[in-house]
Amino acid sequence: MDEFITRIKNYVEKNNQNFINEVRSFLQIPSISGTGEGIKETVSFLTKWIKDKFNAEVNLLSYVNHPIIYAKLKGKSNKKVIFYNMYDVQPVEPLELWESSPFEARIVGNKIIARGAYNTKGALMSCLLGILSYIELENELPFEIILVLEGEEELGSPSMPKFVEEKYNELKDSMMCYFAFPSERVIGKPSIVLGNKGIVFLEIKTKTSKYDVHSSLSRGFINPVAVISSIISHLIDPIEGPKISWLDEKAISPTEEDLQYLNDIKESSPLEEIMEIYGIKDSRIKGDDWYISVYFKPTVNVDGIYAGYVGLGTKTIIPSEAVARLDFRLVPGIEPNDVIEGLNKVIERLGYKDLVEVTVHDAYTWSKTDPKEKVVEISKEVYKEMNLKPYIIPMLPGSAPSYLFTRKLRVPMIATAPGHGGRAHAPNEYITVDTIPKIVLYTSILINKLATL
Repeated sequence: MDEFITRIKNYVEKNNQNFINEVRSFLQIPSISGTGEGIKETVSFLTKWIKDKFNAEVNLLSYVNHPIIYAKLKGKSNKKVIFYNMYDVQPVEPLELWESSPFEARIVGNKIIARGAYNTKGALMSCLLGILSYIELENELPFEIILVLEGEEELGSPSMPKFVEEKYNELKDSMMCYFAFPSERVIGKPSIVLGNKGIVFLEIKTKTSKYDVHSSLSRGFINPVAVISSIISHLIDPIEGPKISWLDEKAISPTEEDLQYLNDIKESSPLEEIMEIYGIKDSRIKGDDWYISVYFKPTVNVDGIYAGYVGLGTKTIIPSEAVARLDFRLVPGIEPNDVIEGLNKVIERLGYKDLVEVTVHDAYTWSKTDPKEKVVEISKEVYKEMNLKPYIIPMLPGSAPSYLFTRKLRVPMIATAPGHGGRAHAPNEYITVDTIPKIVLYTSILINKLATL
C-alpha cells in the first residue's frame, strides 16, 4: 500500500470525532436560499473557515441573489482542479414530520438528521476537511484547487452562468471539476455520476376574471381550473406517462454506451429501495424499462396546482385564476428552447393562447462526461484504495448546472463520494455518521492520485 494512503487512513481515524463535530456545527446554521434565512451567517462562517484553515483569499461574487464563495488554494504546480458545491438548502416544512429540529443536527442511532445533511452541506464540509487533511500531512497541495461554492443551487443557480463567463479564463484548462455528495444509495455501493439531465421549471397561469364568480353561472363562463387541467392532460397521462412526442423525437439517449452501464444503475439504485424510502406502493412501469425511462428519457412532471377554495364548509365558485407548476427534464438532443416552444405550440393548438401565461423560472441544459476520461479511472482507483467497488452512472435523472463545466468550460466533471444518506428535500433528511470520515478520506486520496496526471 502507498505510504501516503497508510498515513491518511491513520490520520482520518485519529481525527474522526473532530470531523463529525465540524460538520454538525456547519449543519446547525440554516441556509435556506428561498427565504434567505441564515444565508449571511453561512457565508460568514465559510469565509472565515476557508481564510483561517487555508490561509486563502476569499471573494464573494454576487450576481443575482446570494454570493458565490470563490477561493484559490495554492499548490506546487500550475495545474488546477475545480471543487464545486453548494451551501444552500431547501425549506424545512412540514416541521411536524421531523424527528428533531431540522438545524439541530442531532445524532440518532448511526444518522445525523438535518436539512442539508445529504444535499449537500454535509459533503461540502467533509470535502473541505479532506483538503485540509491532505495539507496537514503534505504541507501543501500538489496543484491549485479552486473552490466554487454557490448559494443558489436550490433556486436554479441563476448566478452561475455569469460567474463562469466572468471567470472563464481562470477556470478553463482545469483537470476536472469535482462535486462531492454521498453516493451510496445502497450502502457499500458508491456511484460515480458522469452527467445529469437538464431542466425547465415553469409556471402556467390562467386568469379569467377579477373576482371569483358564483358557480351558478358556470355554464356561461370559462373555468380556469379546467383550462389548466386540459393542458396537463395533453402533457401527461397517469397510466401511460408523458405525452411529449415532440421531445421524444429529438432525444438521442440512451446511446449504446449508456446501456453498457444499465446494470451499474440497477445495482447501485434499486427501484425497490427508492420506493421504500418514499413510501411508494407501486411503480408505473417495471424492470429495465423503468431505469431506461427515468435515467435516459425526457419527462414532464406536475409539481403543484393551486386554485379555488378547498377550506372548511362549502364555497361554490368559478375560481378567478388557476396556476400549475411543471418541470421538464432534458436529455442529449433537447435544449430548453425545445421545451418552451413545444409547450407554447400545445397551448396554441388547444385554443388557449390568449388565456394562458407561461413564466419560465429555471432553465438549463444537460451535462455528460465521457466515461473514458482519465479522471474517471482515477476516481475508480480511489475507491479501490478504500476497498469499495464503484458503479458508473452516465446520467442522473436529477438536474444541476454541470453543463457550465462540461459544455462551456469543456472540463470533465465527476460527482461522487462514499457514504450514505437520503430524504433530500424531505423531512428527516440524513447522512450516516461514517459518511463524514469516508468523504474526508476519499477527497484526500483523490488529490494524491490527481497529482500524478
